[in-house]
Amino acid sequence: MKLWLSPEFFDWNKDPLNPKISQDSDFLKPYALLKHAKKRLDEVDDKENPDWENLTLGDCVSNLRGAIEHREKQLKDKFSLAELFIWEASKGKNIPVYEKLQRLGITQPILQKKLIDLRNFVTHQQKYPFNKEKSTIIELYEFAWYFIRSTDSFLTREISGTIFYPPDFLEDDIAGSSFDFDTFSYTDHFPYNGCFFISAFPKREWQVEIRGYGLPINLFSKEEKKDWLELVVNHFDDLVVDEELDLNPFDLLDDMSIDGWRERRFDKYSSSDDNIKHFEGTLIGPAKYLAKIIKGYIDLYMYY
Repeated sequence: MKLWLSPEFFDWNKDPLNPKISQDSDFLKPYALLKHAKKRLDEVDDKENPDWENLTLGDCVSNLRGAIEHREKQLKDKFSLAELFIWEASKGKNIPVYEKLQRLGITQPILQKKLIDLRNFVTHQQKYPFNKEKSTIIELYEFAWYFIRSTDSFLTREISGTIFYPPDFLEDDIAGSSFDFDTFSYTDHFPYNGCFFISAFPKREWQVEIRGYGLPINLFSKEEKKDWLELVVNHFDDLVVDEELDLNPFDLLDDMSIDGWRERRFDKYSSSDDNIKHFEGTLIGPAKYLAKIIKGYIDLYMYY
């Protein structure tokens, strides 16, 4: 069964879903490369043995690029960037990781491209920067330092997704709550009725799931609507047995009956204007909303 969801909830208040501190300490490796690059950079005094100093600057550039590449690999692995296909390929080629990072707003391109070009000049042409270019390499060192520092939060945090609060939601009612969003199940006293929970799963090819409890029926439609989110329904009060619909628990064991049951319940909600007790779905389109949610998920690591 498919349903279409109004995008108006994107304008609601939002918070990160169940943020945690990661125990992964591998993010320190690029700092070792930065430290070595800085040591080599400090050895160049522009006074003695220019040829040796040129080699030293070349080594510095290689270590700076190595630090960036190591961090890029860490980000690529954690967020499955190789599986992220929300953009079309560039000229028939897959978009490289560094370009995906730029499009996600994690990095900026000018100095990174400058560092890549200079490293390629050193590596592929076996030519080394002159000591007069030390000031440029100092700038690239500072860029690399800021790049590593600014991406630490991506590796030291874990965020399940985003919770969207409706405009009239009173957050004071749940102040101090220690609710675990990753393990919750519906109860009559569930404190987040009317909210949407959106979870992105990088390790599942960036699957996006949307769920909630006590949701207004008028935000959903059985018929396709332009510019609404298209969802495959995974759960629609599937644990509720409704005698009015002449259903019983054994009907739910038959996959062929589930969608029909869900449609009948949707019609019942529509006619009564009651709130949906429990809904879960997987986003399948449009692509612009998938990109919006993924970009918003990445932003949580930077701004929350």
